[in-house]
Amino acid sequence: MFSKVGQNERQLTGRYTALHTTNTGAIIGYSMNTKEIKLRKLAVLLFVIFTFSTLYWAGLRVVRAYEFSINCEGYLKRAADSNTIELAIMELDTAIAYMEEKGLTEGIVSIFLKQPQNDIAFWYQNLVASRQELLSINPDAGQLEKSNILMKLRETLLDSGVVTYPEGISIYPNNLLYFIWGIASILGVCITGYYLYISTEPSSFSRINNYRDF
Repeated sequence: MFSKVGQNERQLTGRYTALHTTNTGAIIGYSMNTKEIKLRKLAVLLFVIFTFSTLYWAGLRVVRAYEFSINCEGYLKRAADSNTIELAIMELDTAIAYMEEKGLTEGIVSIFLKQPQNDIAFWYQNLVASRQELLSINPDAGQLEKSNILMKLRETLLDSGVVTYPEGISIYPNNLLYFIWGIASILGVCITGYYLYISTEPSSFSRINNYRDF
């Protein structure tokens, strides 16, 4: 009889140990799953932040490019298309005034490579020299001489019909800031997006359900 009671106690003890082990495993699994959920929520938040940051960066680049286009590039194009010396000077004056107001008179728009075509000082001084050449024309000069000067101005301002200017001048002098901002935002979107993609694979959820079913 005593042996039977001892056997029952051992069976009960074994069941308690198994149940305790199972419950412990379920608790551990649940803790791991909670951590994954928190990380995923954080990743979603960061993904949204980086996405809005990227869109705002791109939108601001478009706005700055548009502002430069209507306040400077457009007037340079009109100066190149002018049929009279007076009209060309007036359009150049407007463009040069905007450049001087925004400080677009010196510097390099390049971040890493100091390329000659990105030299703002050369571009600005070339425009000022062209304007000075227009002013030096004698009002009594012949039409052929005036046409030659206007043709030279057009060749200076345009390249294949497009206004020439240092690439990236619309965001000068914040080119480095925009570069870092853009790289950080795009990398943030890629990294958080990749994490969200791989975190959708089956993880500890199935293990937790198995523990609960037991």
